[in-house]
Amino acid sequence: FVQALETLRRLWSEDSVTFDAKAWSLHEARMLPKPKQKDGIPILIASFQENALRRTAKLGNGWIGGGLMSPEKFRLGLEKVESAAHDFGRDPSELEIAKVTYFCIDSDTDKSQKEMQKWLSGYYGTETGRFFGSLSATDVGVFGTPKQCAEKLRKLVDVGVETFILSPLRPDLEQLEILTKDVIPQVS
Repeated sequence: FVQALETLRRLWSEDSVTFDAKAWSLHEARMLPKPKQKDGIPILIASFQENALRRTAKLGNGWIGGGLMSPEKFRLGLEKVESAAHDFGRDPSELEIAKVTYFCIDSDTDKSQKEMQKWLSGYYGTETGRFFGSLSATDVGVFGTPKQCAEKLRKLVDVGVETFILSPLRPDLEQLEILTKDVIPQVS
């Protein structure tokens, strides 16, 4: 992982790269076009394991908390990333902090909660929660009326989320229209 990041960053910034890694070798490799950004494409790393959080703080441009993280678990992970950033002499405020967030907007809160719970269990399986977080829609999902969804998103902002990677359960434009018209204005 570390060698892959180093290789990418070198390919983005150098004219040609010769590199011998454990799994691959490059001889005068080139990557064109180069990224527009001076320091290359920002790399946000999704992780929660201790060593991965430290790698994120050392090498990444930001951190992505997973969709099964409750606000409390997200905050705990963020504190670890910030602490590790300090350990590596980095300013934690320079890291972009994001979270995958599943949402289901509906005027019938019970209906949207049941839909969220069914989707989480079906997508992740019943054992996943033991390893990666909660499978409880109440703990990790953003569901309900636009007002309720905005309150849940504000709670995530309060624990440090700066960027949302929003994933609608219903693949229809109506969800996105309600989100942009009725939910986001209540959060920002």
